[in-house]
Amino acid sequence: MSKKIEEYWSLRPIRFRHLESVELRRVLNADYDYDGTYSLSITLLAELRASSERARLDFFGVEDIKIGDLNGATCFLFEITDESHRQLENLRFRVVESEEDAFKFWCRDFEFTMLPPRTEG
Repeated sequence: MSKKIEEYWSLRPIRFRHLESVELRRVLNADYDYDGTYSLSITLLAELRASSERARLDFFGVEDIKIGDLNGATCFLFEITDESHRQLENLRFRVVESEEDAFKFWCRDFEFTMLPPRTEG
């Protein structure tokens, strides 16, 4: 297991199972040309309430993305595997959401960030 994935699991991502938001962005280079990839941000909640703990998964260089039915999906678990040994150009990680089969894709890199709870009011 790669160090990056070990760090991901050390933050106990399994606590964050409920979808708050999904943002998919087309990546443009400095000349505003599409480079063929996307970036994907997924924000998850620990509980289904406004003041819940939150975390965000940011994926970079996303390709071959498949998004399943998100209606009624209750719990998400993102399994990330290091596939760098396959030597695929600019693709290092395979990401599969294993509980609801909601997301499958390849990416160049990813980050997992803890976010402050939203303030109610």
